[in-house]
Amino acid sequence: MQNISRFETHNKIGELIKKVQGMESNTKGSNKECFFIDGYALLKTKSINEQELQQKMKIEKQLKEKGVNIVPTLEYQTDGIDDGFGFKKGYILQEIADGQPLHKSVNVQRMNETELKEVGTEYISTLKALQTERQEFYDKFVSDWIEITKAGLKVDPSKTSNFYYERGKQINFIDLDVGERFKGNIELETICAEMAVVIADGSKYYNSYFKENPQIMATTNEALSPIFKKLTESFVRQGLDKEQVKQILKGRFPEVNLDEKDGHKLEQTPEGLSQAQVERMQKDKEARERTEQLMEKFRTPKVETSGKLNRTTLKNDMKRNIIVRQIDKSEKEKKEIDYDKKRALFKRTGKGIQLSERENQLLEEMERQKAQAEEEYNRKQENRKGQGQLH
Repeated sequence: MQNISRFETHNKIGELIKKVQGMESNTKGSNKECFFIDGYALLKTKSINEQELQQKMKIEKQLKEKGVNIVPTLEYQTDGIDDGFGFKKGYILQEIADGQPLHKSVNVQRMNETELKEVGTEYISTLKALQTERQEFYDKFVSDWIEITKAGLKVDPSKTSNFYYERGKQINFIDLDVGERFKGNIELETICAEMAVVIADGSKYYNSYFKENPQIMATTNEALSPIFKKLTESFVRQGLDKEQVKQILKGRFPEVNLDEKDGHKLEQTPEGLSQAQVERMQKDKEARERTEQLMEKFRTPKVETSGKLNRTTLKNDMKRNIIVRQIDKSEKEKKEIDYDKKRALFKRTGKGIQLSERENQLLEEMERQKAQAEEEYNRKQENRKGQGQLH
């Protein structure tokens, strides 16, 4: 939405308040209802604390300027009558959040079997979409939540409709709270637990319907596993210990697998790979070596031993073949080292780990070396053919 002045928003809220009179709201809460109208969200509420709301608007503006994904308050208007507790009735004007609510807010106890299946299908579909998001997506989600908390606002994790999910982009925060009671309350452990519940939608996860249906629970746990692994990495980057994060997540969701698929723990090597991946790389390397050894027997040109060749010529040919083998072997070993390094780097990028400038340079250098090695190999092959023709 384009930036508009406070004067324009003041006029706009007055215009929209008149329009919604007698209209049915789009959503309804305990003490407020929301109208989506003319590209805006207009909230009708009974609890506006002007001092806190003005503070909130100021903080939201600062957060928005820092690039935090929030939906800011644009303007408000009250009836001017204090209820004796510091609150007034009125309207609040906001932008409409991009995306869709992360999960639908539903009461599964009041739904029939068909409706439950539809909700379950949509729920799993959202989790599968979250599986495909890059590591940077979760890094941003975590850092935004932390920035919001540091600034003195409170994220409300009780409703997944407070988080608007733009697939392939980001998650936007809405309905933030403010107050001195929240100031400075930055506990990464708490944020980690709350974020996991938001992503998994704890209200449905712990519902008796889900617990009584093992197949649904198994599908949910399987879908959550790769998501929680990325979430773990994001909190490790914020300073939490990996085992501590896993303990927090396991405390909430004990059935979700946080280990590697083949049973290895998430103990990463310096190259950013698990022990299982390193072992697979080693097995691949050994298999390549065995194949190369078999091919080596047929690669070296046969030495002519006819009567036309004297002892010196035969000796020189044998030396040449020995040197060629040594060069081929050296090049093969170098190519295998470069191949393993390159594979490790690509594994890191595949896991969503951003490469450093040095690693990117190393990747580019290996590509250049590969091209040079291929060119040198082709040149040597041509030379060998020429030498064979001379004999």
